[in-house]
Amino acid sequence: TYRIPLLSLGWTAAAAFLIAIVRHEHLRLLRLEHESDQRLYEQLLARLDRKWSEIPEQPALQPILDLPYADDLDIAGSASLLSLLSLTRTYAGRQTLQQWIAVPSDWKVVRTRQQAVRALVPLRELRLKIIRTIRATSVNANRRYGLPGWAESPNWLPSHAFARTLSYIGPLSVLVSGCGLGIGYLQQNPTLVNSSAICLGIGFLVNILVTVFWGSWIHDIFQRVTGEHRAVYQFASVFRCLGDLPTDNLVKQGDDEDIQNEQSETPDLLASIKYRATESSACATTGFAKLMNIVRLANFQRDPILYILYLILQLVLLWDFRILRLLESWKQEFGGEVGGWFEALGQCEALISSATLADEYPEWCFPVQLQDSEKHMLAVQLGHPLLSDKDRVVNDFQISRSQPLVLVTGSNMAGKSTFLRSVGLNVLISRTGSPVCARRFELLSFELATSIRIRDSLSDGVSFFMAELKRLKEVVDLAESYRSQRESD
Repeated sequence: TYRIPLLSLGWTAAAAFLIAIVRHEHLRLLRLEHESDQRLYEQLLARLDRKWSEIPEQPALQPILDLPYADDLDIAGSASLLSLLSLTRTYAGRQTLQQWIAVPSDWKVVRTRQQAVRALVPLRELRLKIIRTIRATSVNANRRYGLPGWAESPNWLPSHAFARTLSYIGPLSVLVSGCGLGIGYLQQNPTLVNSSAICLGIGFLVNILVTVFWGSWIHDIFQRVTGEHRAVYQFASVFRCLGDLPTDNLVKQGDDEDIQNEQSETPDLLASIKYRATESSACATTGFAKLMNIVRLANFQRDPILYILYLILQLVLLWDFRILRLLESWKQEFGGEVGGWFEALGQCEALISSATLADEYPEWCFPVQLQDSEKHMLAVQLGHPLLSDKDRVVNDFQISRSQPLVLVTGSNMAGKSTFLRSVGLNVLISRTGSPVCARRFELLSFELATSIRIRDSLSDGVSFFMAELKRLKEVVDLAESYRSQRESD
């Protein structure tokens, strides 16, 4: 009497449970996205007020770690240049921005970056869209996305010939013996049925053993390609967003003739990024579109609804090996381009960081190349960029060829070190294409050396006095080598 109502209720409950799982996953991802957005906006507001405790520290990578003056000028750590300037989230973005900060560039390169930054400044919504999408690629910002490294690595299947051979023998045995079993039943042939059943069991056993011994390796590859928090889908969205980038030449519509003259001599950096992302024959959007189709098949194992289907496919066809073959075919087609895709993404993140700073501080100026041969640097109302507007004291400053040495004196706590850091930090900021904390800033391309924050070392047996002498010697040696190089050139 109650069979049909109970069965209907049971199947309805099962369907509702599956729908709840899918809905829960959708809401979970949406919540993570909203939390990421909230952290981003809180960080942007904290930067304006210099609330350093509320700004996450940017990890210093090798370009910054190798700088002897990184500690002197507060480049990394809390209340640092990276905390103020960097909105980068990917490893490529952090590597690019820190490389720009650490390595002196000639003025042609700097003008190229400035041109791209100027084009991005008015596009606040697009910048926020790109930043938000990038931040959604991973819950853990310190984890690197594995696709670029995997794309440069050797293929797994050719180096595991035995597993590859078994991956064909097992499924072939299952399929052939399954056909034989069906034919044997139809023809009522006990011999064929028995032999086919034995072969079918052997095929299943081979597939199970292959899964046990090599399945975890393949799943690790899938994890690297897919990334955390469905990163592959998010990166596909990121590169689609890069298709909305303008060309740098849009800035030429302005009335500033000096800017127009500079831009006519510099390449279009945003156009290059856009070309790699969406316009070339092997662009990122094309590559990720094909990759996502393969990833969807690979993710059967993660999908609660399709997991039973995955088990059947794995038991019969060794599904993981079939998907890995597709991934390695994709790598043959696009693997050589992946590094360029993420290099372009890193450049875009660095430019967006600089453009956001320019948007927040329209009164700051873009540095220009010094044309006066009698001067080395000219700054008007130069200030410390890490101080808030109400705490900042600005100064005019210049270094000329006839007076290349400047003596800064004053009582304790008068701001001598702050002034020196103001000069060094603004020189570093100028390399990235960002505006600097000054009303006017003209300079040449500088190599920096400092001796400000000296520490003794008990473990190395170095006193404070000796540590300071060693640092000063490094400064002198750098100046001597720089002068020798210029004389030889």
